[in-house]
Amino acid sequence: MAKIESEDSYLQDILKDKLYYQIPIYQRPYQWTEENCEKLLDDLFFNYENDRESDYFLRLISFNCNQRRF
Repeated sequence: MAKIESEDSYLQDILKDKLYYQIPIYQRPYQWTEENCEKLLDDLFFNYENDRESDYFLRLISFNCNQRRF
């Protein structure tokens, strides 16, 4: 079984590379709609622009790298 590792990261460090990020449409009991994705991104950008000194907790974000796509 593969070892699961975790680390704290800054969103700007995650997004700085020119990679393609995809939010799966369906994640167990939750289904992402275009509106849900827009709300998440709006909230991230708003907090980044208005409160850069504070941390923003996103809970768990899991990345699976496949040919420079996450």
